[in-house]
Amino acid sequence: YAAKRKVSPQYVSKLCKEGVLQLVNGKIDPELADRQISDFTAQIHESPGPKAKGPVSDDSLASWRKRELQVKTGLKKLEYERERGLLINKDELLFSLKDLFLGIRGQILSIPTKLKVEMIQTVEKGCNVKVPLDVQSKLTAIMHKECQDVLLALSTWQAPGATKTKKRR
Repeated sequence: YAAKRKVSPQYVSKLCKEGVLQLVNGKIDPELADRQISDFTAQIHESPGPKAKGPVSDDSLASWRKRELQVKTGLKKLEYERERGLLINKDELLFSLKDLFLGIRGQILSIPTKLKVEMIQTVEKGCNVKVPLDVQSKLTAIMHKECQDVLLALSTWQAPGATKTKKRR
């Protein structure tokens, strides 16, 4: 019967298991089976709701193939862009950015020490006076606090619309 209908034997077996085709004395009656299949397919085409179990329509198969082709095309495009160097691996980017920001952080934190030395030398030279150590310490503390405030603001900044993520260590 499967050869006559030009379908696979598995498809005919499936229709039998689902009760679409009924066996007569354990065998398929071709005339009865043709009527049952035409009734079944007419029932599927008439129903407005989701498709019942049974043969896949040409429309759904075509749309599935179209979607599959779109996905494959998109993947090929991404692979091509990656090979040309237009795309960057996220982990590599994050690692590079972390190194960059740690370097900038170190430079910002060294500003108070460098600035303190310059300020004290300028004051001592211009005023012919030694700056007391407690004043030097206060200057350093003020500058460190200002740098820390800037670093804290940078470390907690988030792009508009971004969600908070857990810190990884």
